[in-house]
Amino acid sequence: RLCAISAAMTDGTGLSEFFKKFPERSFDVGIAEGHAVTFSAGLSAGGCVPVFAVYSSFFQRSFDNSLHDAALQNLHCVFGIDRAGLSPDDGSTHHGIFDVSMFSLMSNCTVFAPLTYKSLESALDISVNAKNGIWAIRYPKGSEFTEGLKLSEEFVYTDENYNENSDVMIVTYGRIYTEALLAKKILAEKGVGCSVVVLEKILPVSASFEKVKKYCSKACKIIILEEGMESGGFGQNILSMINADSE
Repeated sequence: RLCAISAAMTDGTGLSEFFKKFPERSFDVGIAEGHAVTFSAGLSAGGCVPVFAVYSSFFQRSFDNSLHDAALQNLHCVFGIDRAGLSPDDGSTHHGIFDVSMFSLMSNCTVFAPLTYKSLESALDISVNAKNGIWAIRYPKGSEFTEGLKLSEEFVYTDENYNENSDVMIVTYGRIYTEALLAKKILAEKGVGCSVVVLEKILPVSASFEKVKKYCSKACKIIILEEGMESGGFGQNILSMINADSE
């Protein structure tokens, strides 16, 4: 039942081998990302499991389709969001900095931001075997990064030297974790204790809120570091939950 959908980016999104091996379940709809999402929703309604692989910046064209045809209908669609975050080698039109804000507006939507190949495979396995709703997996152009990472099976990690009593707690997700480690090093040189919490499941925010609250409960200052828009981003959403929780 698994189907692959491309919007004229079969090679760029790594679907070429699937297309060759399973041509009867492979669909290239051309440069029509909105149609690709509605088509995915139709496949899902017909009993298939659609996986639409698309560059983040191009996915913006399908906002209305994702909201109206997939999310509101609670149809099972898997979106592989390629080039998530900044993608300088591809030019400014390819920066994937809006998708988190877009997805945060949608119901029945889960978003992963894997940091390692293993967690990427796990997120894809979970997403494909889900029963309903949108399951989006954000991944950057590049490779995995595991240095200084204390791995777990819960999609919420800390750096190896995490200290719950740190002066500063940086909460981040995805590959920008590398920048959080750099910030930690700079702060340490200034005598400021810092620890890092990194998430690989960022939406719905409620899925990770209790873990974030636990890890950050004793920190004097919490900094949300993300590679995207502030408005509607993970930071704004987690802050809203923190404020609601403290009322």
